[in-house]
Amino acid sequence: MKKVLAIVLVLVLGISLVSAPAFAQKAELSLKYWHAGVGGGDLQVGDVEAYEAEYYYDEPSGGSGIGYWFSVGEFVGAERLALKFRSGTSVILSASYHLSPTSSLGVSYWSVSRGDKLLKALGHLDAKFQEEAVDSGGNDRIDKWSDMFYFMVLPWLTGDDMTISSYRERRYGEDDYRISSTEGFISAEGGISMWALDISVAKAFCSPDRGVGFSAGIRKADFNQNESASLELLYEWKRKTPSEDELSFAIGDSYSLDSNVTVSAIGPQLGVEGTYALSDKLALKASAKAGLLFGTAKTHANLTLDGWESDPDTPTWFPRDPKDFYDVSYSEYPLTQDTIRISTYDLGIDMAYRITEQWSAEAGYYVSIWSGVPSLVQSSVDVFETGDDDYGYEVFWEQQEARSIFVSGLTVGLSYKF
Repeated sequence: MKKVLAIVLVLVLGISLVSAPAFAQKAELSLKYWHAGVGGGDLQVGDVEAYEAEYYYDEPSGGSGIGYWFSVGEFVGAERLALKFRSGTSVILSASYHLSPTSSLGVSYWSVSRGDKLLKALGHLDAKFQEEAVDSGGNDRIDKWSDMFYFMVLPWLTGDDMTISSYRERRYGEDDYRISSTEGFISAEGGISMWALDISVAKAFCSPDRGVGFSAGIRKADFNQNESASLELLYEWKRKTPSEDELSFAIGDSYSLDSNVTVSAIGPQLGVEGTYALSDKLALKASAKAGLLFGTAKTHANLTLDGWESDPDTPTWFPRDPKDFYDVSYSEYPLTQDTIRISTYDLGIDMAYRITEQWSAEAGYYVSIWSGVPSLVQSSVDVFETGDDDYGYEVFWEQQEARSIFVSGLTVGLSYKF
């Protein structure tokens, strides 16, 4: 809605200038396509490491039990999961009206909106490897295991490594086996949007082939960023012996984080721009603006923990109370509003070619840097032992230091003089 209002404001100004003959040749409208990328706003979702699974067997003392029969082998590779906001389409719309031969009133507006999502399935290949052996009791057995182990660190959940993918099977016969597996799924999506509306008065100092102008005005700016990340874990187990039916169960865990920050600010802005004529029709233009904006930042986040388990007698799932396992099922960072100050710096350079007395084509580069933008609030889950092999969970909230967000890219467009 704000973007539409800004565009309407500029168009109304242009139409009013066109409709007034006394103001002919005293106004200019410019529309540029901006292929802009966003930097400084990437969100780290997690780090994943992959290792080869190796067969390993340690005969238990006394000959009882199944012992250890797998281990983590050679490191294969690592991957950083992050939401990245890449280049895309944006526009820069501006208008100016000459109050006198050397003074003018200017309005400009631009906006950027980007989004990203990811899905990482950390599964396993059932029984890719197999080895036959004879145990200490003289029984033939077959051990099977998957080809890979995955470990991960999620900065918004826990700082510890978590094993989230494996498969193992021990079989003495068709009616005597144990099978267990763990799989994980990481998903995330997020968005970032920002816009700026500038209104200024400029004073120009011109010569036959060049001109320099200074401006002063105000900037109204908004910034919004959000993130939704989740981890799904699935553990399955089966066991059967010749004297009993198959016993199986499955447990699912879900961890979900939602976080957002919204900034609204306004403040004074100073600028300088210059034009240098390279020929009768070709000119080089450059501009620079600096603003100091004051406003508010609203932050909010929540962490949700859910759980499911299967009924051994039916293929159905039903929820279980997360508090039975985590001591907490929901934690919220309440909506807060803080006073902030942001510094903005805009730089632009264009090569302009005059097609006719009224029309010009321009191509160049534009960058806007915002310093002091608040970060998203992140959760951290502390796991601790409570005794008797039980564990407790405590959620902490933290907000990283303010960062710099910059938007930059090539521009191409047209300007029209009235």
